[in-house]
Amino acid sequence: MSKLPVSERIGRSKVAVLLGRTRTAVLTYHGRKLHPVKDERGEWSYDRGEVERFASTLRATAPRKKAQKPGERTLGETAREVFRAFDQGMPLAEIVLTLAVEPSYVRQLWTEYITTLDKPLPKDPVPAVELARQKLALEKARLELQSDRQLQRRGHRDRSGG
Repeated sequence: MSKLPVSERIGRSKVAVLLGRTRTAVLTYHGRKLHPVKDERGEWSYDRGEVERFASTLRATAPRKKAQKPGERTLGETAREVFRAFDQGMPLAEIVLTLAVEPSYVRQLWTEYITTLDKPLPKDPVPAVELARQKLALEKARLELQSDRQLQRRGHRDRSGG
């Protein structure tokens, strides 16, 4: 049990916010950089001072980013958001509309997302997707033409009294 006053103990969600990390990422610091204890309810709690010291260390050692325009994301930040959308099962159109990224980039990221690190990437996945789309369009056109011919034949028979 913790000897610190409750006001100086914080939960994992607050730690994640202070560190600028996910709640899951906070777990990677257990026993190394952070030393949580179980509180009276059996939940892990963290010493706010320890977390704040660690957060300042993270900020001091973080690589400096180039200045960006407000709202502008790096490719890595965009990839992170698209991967999160994949995790949530979001469809392509919604990802494009929500994150304002090009569909071809989302498709490239999908290939990265589904490929394990021990398996090489396909040589060129985007043309393969485009080829499949073209095949579907050709098949659709063929079926529409076939349907139109059948309708014309029926109309011809109806007029001839057949």
